[in-house]
Amino acid sequence: MKQKLSYFALLMGALLLQACGGGGGLAGNAKDSTDPLIPLPVVDDGSDRPRPSDSALVIKSDGWQLKDVQGKVVYLRGANIEFGAKPFDRFKNITAIRDVRSNVVRLQLSKTTKKEELEGALVEISDKGMVALLTLVDSTLTCKDDTDALDGAVNKLWLDTWLSVIAQDRFQPHLMINYAHQWGPKSVFTENTVGYGDYIEAHKLAIRQFRKAGLRVPLVIDASG
Repeated sequence: MKQKLSYFALLMGALLLQACGGGGGLAGNAKDSTDPLIPLPVVDDGSDRPRPSDSALVIKSDGWQLKDVQGKVVYLRGANIEFGAKPFDRFKNITAIRDVRSNVVRLQLSKTTKKEELEGALVEISDKGMVALLTLVDSTLTCKDDTDALDGAVNKLWLDTWLSVIAQDRFQPHLMINYAHQWGPKSVFTENTVGYGDYIEAHKLAIRQFRKAGLRVPLVIDASG
């Protein structure tokens, strides 16, 4: 895998350009953004649902950087595909993105995306040696702080409808997941803002659900505000 633009730049772009209300969200002041989104350790939930092998290789975080399965720093450069709207028509865009020397596809999914459509796109992306940043975009999540909607997205879509796809070992080295695009209250900008604690705890719970399901790929979380 050869990746070429910084994860830091990708993430900052997401925070600064996509945060609700047009502001910089929690990225605006590093001192106010140090509450780590690290939940308590989890154990295998004992279920028989699909899960990656413990030996499956994944992209890993190291401070502000990501490292690929060979331990090399990951640099990402890519483009966005609104896949959920017209999956059949936009599938061909994956090749076009590769042909301009990109190495990541931000694949926007909707609640109606079928697992077969998602699997087909992931096969195409991984076969071309690129990273798939799967992003769920939905009006019930974007700039909202409904924890029931967030929980439903995590448990009914990611960890049910799509789990048999995203848990496949062959996709693990190529996978990153933004499980709820722009979820979070508009008015939260620092750790001292009312609602910040709820925002953090809701994401910690979501992270725990993914980790309990055996998914160890990077989870990308948009800033609130």
